[in-house]
Amino acid sequence: MGEDLKVAHPDKEKLRAYVDGYLDKLSTDDIIEHVEVCEFCGEYCEEYRMLSDSISAAMSMPLPENAVKSANRIYESTFTGKIIMLNLMSVNDNSRGMDYVLAADGNIKSELPIQNIATLFSEDPDIVLQLIRDHNNDSDYLQVISENIDLCSFVMVHALELGKEYITDINGRAAIEDRLSKEYIDSKWQIRLPDSVFDLKALEYDPEKTVSRDMTVIENESGDKIEINLLKKTVGLQLDIRIVEFADGQKYEELRILVSQKGSANVLPISQGKTVSFPLTSPEEIISVRIFA
Repeated sequence: MGEDLKVAHPDKEKLRAYVDGYLDKLSTDDIIEHVEVCEFCGEYCEEYRMLSDSISAAMSMPLPENAVKSANRIYESTFTGKIIMLNLMSVNDNSRGMDYVLAADGNIKSELPIQNIATLFSEDPDIVLQLIRDHNNDSDYLQVISENIDLCSFVMVHALELGKEYITDINGRAAIEDRLSKEYIDSKWQIRLPDSVFDLKALEYDPEKTVSRDMTVIENESGDKIEINLLKKTVGLQLDIRIVEFADGQKYEELRILVSQKGSANVLPISQGKTVSFPLTSPEEIISVRIFA
């Protein structure tokens, strides 16, 4: 067998599979026997082994900070401010009937405590919007579902023909104050992702101070800037926020700003250069700020 292997060299693909450990025992033994007597194949296996080790070492090294920031900036720019139109997928057969006509009477009962009235979707990116009736609590709500939490948590949902807008909570849910009706199903729906996002780590503050004029400028990966100040009030903590500038240089008169912490969120209107205040649970919890233009 040794003489035959000296004459018939294994191909490069088989030699690489041997180095990578992908061959069965019989084939591995044949290659070992061959490279022991074939200098050419032995050198090829050694060079491939060194190359493979170098690649593995390079992949295990942490990326430089500037490379990480660049990757984050590209990722954020993909979704920042994106408007996602939704298409109607399905409607509950009963939703167009008496359940809506007599909803105000409260006489219509469903066998299911939670009823999915309608489902809308987007394929790119992959998002589902459900309009849901909660019979137990006599309330309606919408639910945004996506494998990517950034596409469903704290996003703005519009019912265009109705002029209604909702901002979801951390679970992708938003209450619908009005009773769901046929107009909601027939309306065009879209999801608006925030134009700017800031995730603030734990904030430091002086518990002895009740008022402070020291504002800290925060810049996100996209180059947008806000000013923040943490105040201790009689009834708790307050975060003051002022929008300094956007990286694109645009000036916006009417904006919505959302501040969330530990799953709860508050939304206020804001204009560029003006300061708004939000109550906080704790400075030690991560604070998320989202701005909608």
